[in-house]
Amino acid sequence: MKKAILPLCLAAAAVSGSTLAATGQSVIERGGYTIYFSTGYASMGYRDLKIPRSGTKITKVSWNYHDYTNGYDNQKVELCYRRQYSNYDFKCMDISSSNSGSVDYFDGLEARGALVLTYTLEGGSYHAYWDYDVKNTITIDYTY
Repeated sequence: MKKAILPLCLAAAAVSGSTLAATGQSVIERGGYTIYFSTGYASMGYRDLKIPRSGTKITKVSWNYHDYTNGYDNQKVELCYRRQYSNYDFKCMDISSSNSGSVDYFDGLEARGALVLTYTLEGGSYHAYWDYDVKNTITIDYTY
């Protein structure tokens, strides 16, 4: 009788382990802010409080951002991750070369953190206003 129980317990553990991982996706849209002077910057945070609270891990981050239209000489755009409850960038990457894309650079980080797009402009005319009808999009794929 004991021999039959052990294989059933092992089979149940194998099945329950495979059903624990669920996936989700968060799509966040928002506009930008005014940049007031050359070498000035604007940071926009993207956080979704509907993502489950614990145990979520990022599996992919995608973006689609728009440029400022002030005639800048150079525009640097960084995508950064901030841990939950923090105001400091933890991990950043320069995405200036592509207005859209996706990366696994943030994989394994807690999905309840924030992603931040930071624009730094050099040259052009100021104030560099954002067209509020234009929205950037950050998409976070995660497991939990």
